[in-house]
Amino acid sequence: MRDEGPGFQVTPVRAMAEALPAPHWRNRPVTFAETMKVVGQLGERFVVSGAEHRDGWLAATALSDAEIAGEVAARGRAAGVEDAKAAAVLFLQTYAYRVAAPLLAAWVLFGRLPDVSAGNVLLRFGADGRPSALALRRPRMTGLPHDRLPDAEGVASNDLTGAAIRLLLDDHLLPLHDRVRARYRLGSLLAKGAVTSQIGLILTWIDAHSTAPWRRTAGIGLDFFERAGDSLAGQGKAGEILHLSLGVAEGITFRRGTCCLAYKAPHKGYCGGCPLKKPAEIRASQEKKFAERPAGGLLADWQLSPVR
Repeated sequence: MRDEGPGFQVTPVRAMAEALPAPHWRNRPVTFAETMKVVGQLGERFVVSGAEHRDGWLAATALSDAEIAGEVAARGRAAGVEDAKAAAVLFLQTYAYRVAAPLLAAWVLFGRLPDVSAGNVLLRFGADGRPSALALRRPRMTGLPHDRLPDAEGVASNDLTGAAIRLLLDDHLLPLHDRVRARYRLGSLLAKGAVTSQIGLILTWIDAHSTAPWRRTAGIGLDFFERAGDSLAGQGKAGEILHLSLGVAEGITFRRGTCCLAYKAPHKGYCGGCPLKKPAEIRASQEKKFAERPAGGLLADWQLSPVR
């Protein structure tokens, strides 16, 4: 179904699935280090740090219930939220974004999946309960069978979507989601939305701040959400990817299907895509944000090294 207005059009990406070609990548960095360096140029939350000095780092697999509760409480204090459920949702969102961002960016830009499974991730938390830094224990990457990097342990796969679901969801975010949901008695869609929305927002950010074709980003996201199925409730329940066009400009965004409870923070109000807002209000917010997207200084995903 197309939502049309003067010059601005919104279409669910799943209605355009047949027009989304299989992704392919022309030029890519020749090393894992360079791959992650380029990914980090998308923003602070995409940076993978070195972990030479292990002091202050926490292994994702070793996070105790008490440590999670402490970070949830810190997140609530920083946001001015007294409701423990709201603080838990905000914690899940910031955690999911920090873990998913490097994997999704490397996938969209280069067809490579850094190993962000819990067993390979170290984290630093800030005083606000957000993961302020992420490091990998080992430089390990899943890529297509012909993709070999000299400075990383390679895992070959013809199914990057399946590998991404395993690394990101099954081996990291979903077990954490289950722990937080049980402890704070979060509703199923509320908790799933906390994870799903961040994946959607990351894809939106990559699309807005790089020259990666929107069709590639949309196709990767659509396949991921569709195949993740009920574990994320990603298409139409917890949210969905949308195609936006305004004049000759095209791109994607993510529309939430669940509330993030951020409105409980003082002076926060409702998010732009909050499902508690009226459709006309959401549409106006989408159009405004799309019109304000950067026109220059975008990260170019193909102007790097010769094709491998």
